[in-house]
Amino acid sequence: MSFAKPEYLAFLLLLLPLFFIFIAIQKRYERRLLLLTRRDFQPLLLPGWALRKPWFSWVLLLLGVACMLLALARPRYGFEWRDVKKRGADVMIVLDVSRSMNAADINPSRLIRAKREILDLLKVVRGDRLGLVLFAGVGFIQCPLTQDMKALELFLDQVDSDAIPVQGTSMGQAIRLGMQALQDGTEAGSVGKAMILISDGEDQDTDPLAAARSATEQGIVIHTISVGGQGAPIPLPEGGFLKDDSGSLVVSKPDETILRQIAEATDGHFLRSETGDFGLDRLYEESIRPPLKETEQSQRERVWNEAHHWLTGLAALFLLSEVFYRRWRSRQRVSRTVSREALDPMAGS
Repeated sequence: MSFAKPEYLAFLLLLLPLFFIFIAIQKRYERRLLLLTRRDFQPLLLPGWALRKPWFSWVLLLLGVACMLLALARPRYGFEWRDVKKRGADVMIVLDVSRSMNAADINPSRLIRAKREILDLLKVVRGDRLGLVLFAGVGFIQCPLTQDMKALELFLDQVDSDAIPVQGTSMGQAIRLGMQALQDGTEAGSVGKAMILISDGEDQDTDPLAAARSATEQGIVIHTISVGGQGAPIPLPEGGFLKDDSGSLVVSKPDETILRQIAEATDGHFLRSETGDFGLDRLYEESIRPPLKETEQSQRERVWNEAHHWLTGLAALFLLSEVFYRRWRSRQRVSRTVSREALDPMAGS
């Protein structure tokens, strides 16, 4: 017998103090009741209370919690060897959602066009896992690695330039966040890790090239896509366009230099989307999938026999029993009260 997540077993040590807390609560309840009435009249006020304490109910509750904790620890008994096919690639899409992505030098805008291209990519993905990181002044993981392309499509549908209130372009931070998401989400058997960075290339001194070199050390290939044409003004949410301190119109132009350097540093590909065609599907078919085909093979892995489902059933049984037992005790009290009043009409007055 072994446990896949033995850290949950430590919570079992909290059950004994919890039991004493229940006792302390009950004692406090008794003391408060004694302040209101003499002990001789307690059985008349709450029939059966003075003779029956809720010990059995507490035991059922604690047993249910104990079984839940044991189930979370995932006990395993014995294993067998199985041929398990290796997974494909883990690909994290890192998308710039800063306000400059609202520029309309690509119809209808840089950001909307990028979302449409990502949707086209989701249609051709097979057997791989994709995730989504958004960034502007800061970044966050919009969707962790998943094989559910429909779920990723729903996350993508919610993306706009207001997704991150802190404006700017922290490309280096976004790359590091994508690296973290790939490292945390990669499962045993994955044979490739890649990142697709989609941005207009403007960065605010977050050293994206150093982040790219760190990605190379972890075996992550970064493909970059420059979004934008000849440049365009940046529309504001309240209307009009962004202006500088002197009142001049700010025109956003793609900075391809840093994006090209990132791709070269990680042996990735650099693509330009000046005409609006990103070619994400071709990038996937020609650059991400082919290296994996040579490594896709079956391997023998040890598969454990899980026992947590039995403990989950026991936990449900104990907790439901506690609920029904508590209701039964309440009905018994009411029944004894009615019987006492029937025998002694003065008892209910």
